[in-house]
Amino acid sequence: MPKRHITALLFLGALAAAVTPGFTSHAAVDPEQSGESSESVQDSIQESIQEPLVEERPPPPEPPYPGSEEGSFAADPSILNAPQTAEAPEPPLPRPIKVDENENYYYGTEVAPPKFSATPGVDAPVDTKSSGEYRYDSNPQPPSYKGAPGVERPVEMHSSGAFQYKLPVSVSKHAASFSFGLLTPPKLSNASNSLTFGQIYGQSSLPILLLSYELMRLNTAVGRIGVVIGSGLAVASAQGHFKDPTRAAEVPDERYTFALFPNTVTAHYRFQFSDKQIFVPFINGGAGYYTVAEIRDDGARPRLGGGAVAVGGGGVHLLMDWADIRSLRRLESEYGINHVWFTLEGRGAVTLGSALDFTSASGNAGFMMEF
Repeated sequence: MPKRHITALLFLGALAAAVTPGFTSHAAVDPEQSGESSESVQDSIQESIQEPLVEERPPPPEPPYPGSEEGSFAADPSILNAPQTAEAPEPPLPRPIKVDENENYYYGTEVAPPKFSATPGVDAPVDTKSSGEYRYDSNPQPPSYKGAPGVERPVEMHSSGAFQYKLPVSVSKHAASFSFGLLTPPKLSNASNSLTFGQIYGQSSLPILLLSYELMRLNTAVGRIGVVIGSGLAVASAQGHFKDPTRAAEVPDERYTFALFPNTVTAHYRFQFSDKQIFVPFINGGAGYYTVAEIRDDGARPRLGGGAVAVGGGGVHLLMDWADIRSLRRLESEYGINHVWFTLEGRGAVTLGSALDFTSASGNAGFMMEF
């Protein structure tokens, strides 16, 4: 083989050994320097090319990794002699006091029952519960009074534990009242055209408010007597009338308001013989001076007048203390009001020689308070 061919084969073999993994690289040798023939060199290159590839594998697994031989780690005496840790035992459960059909467990509580405070005037309970309840005898006896400094002995003691004391009640010397009612039209008339009150303001009764104050009272064995000052207000309103008879059919534009003030001083006698008497009839009588004011809506000066009257009446007082005893005691302690009465009254008035005739009658109802 020519020498240039041998040189080309050596170069290709070296390049293939360097590029291909797993091939064994051999240094280029000059056949003349090594003394080998070209045939032996060619045989060596063929063996290098035909040498099988060697596959690299990972080392075998070691315990305790997966895939290791079974029991291979058990041979290690350091592992066999290692101390074993045990799990902590669960704490024992308390014994339930009850287990129901649904397998629910009930446990008791360790709450101590309250102690009785030994308050004066309060009996000790028969038993106490941890929930804070005091149990008493189902048929207890009235508690016994336990004297304590500054505590008054009760008048009566109830089995419920309530103590009843006698409340001081002041003597009633005064009274005040208010009432509402209806007043019949007075017999007033206009001297200039002879028109009566009923013709101008109508025949309907007038609403009236009455106020009174009892100045003093005398309690006797045959009843109670007092002097009462009173007044009030009755109001009516209507269109005016012309004084000229020829214009009687015409209605003026002005509107009039009539106001009556029934001022009286009367003696008040009650058929009352006890502070707890429920029905108390009474009568009254005296004199007064009724005053009137007629006011126009056009701004003109109002007309004023008045006249003396004799008044009298009667009715009944109904004691209302039983309706609310606690409220009455509060009124007594805070305002000094001893009793409250519901009053029904009828009264009349007769003119005493006055040019203005205030003769009339009224019926009213209201309340009276004694103090």
